[in-house]
Amino acid sequence: EGAQAREPENVAAFHLVDKNTKIVIVGDHKQVGPGTTVLGEKARLKGFTESLLFRLYTLYKKMDAEQYTAVLLTNYRSHPEIIRLPSRLFYGMMLEARSSSTLHPHWRQPVHFIVSSTLKPDLCAWCDEKELSDQSWNEVNIVMNLVKTCYKNWPVVEWGKRKADSICVITPNRSVERMWRYLVDKESQNS
Repeated sequence: EGAQAREPENVAAFHLVDKNTKIVIVGDHKQVGPGTTVLGEKARLKGFTESLLFRLYTLYKKMDAEQYTAVLLTNYRSHPEIIRLPSRLFYGMMLEARSSSTLHPHWRQPVHFIVSSTLKPDLCAWCDEKELSDQSWNEVNIVMNLVKTCYKNWPVVEWGKRKADSICVITPNRSVERMWRYLVDKESQNS
């Protein structure tokens, strides 16, 4: 994902090029960039919160050189109801969903936004509270309960045989990812 890579990570590979080399950086300039992984104040001040992909896309647009960019607008993975939100918010309703996936029949909406900071923490007895903030704990626990509900109420007719590896959870940072892996391992040992 070129939009998430920090600029030095991209540039490091450039020492391998010669005059016949063409470089292609693939990613979505409107997706989450490396700003969440750049922690140092000096790096922030130097502009390392932007990816090289974003910087080049912006530069080519200013130079009226958009022939060097390509924007893919067709999504083959996500349900049309899921694609509608980013299409409206970020892409001027230009995204097209071509997935034949079906929504979970027990949930009315395909996307759920949970503002966990307004909820009372319900921390697990086997979780290390020092690693994450109360808000992160809320998010992890809320989503874990949603995943369990989805798995328990698996729509076999619509989705086929129940498979845990068909459920995807995307986390905002490595701390939450580590906690998810810990929780999933604990859950699988208990079941």
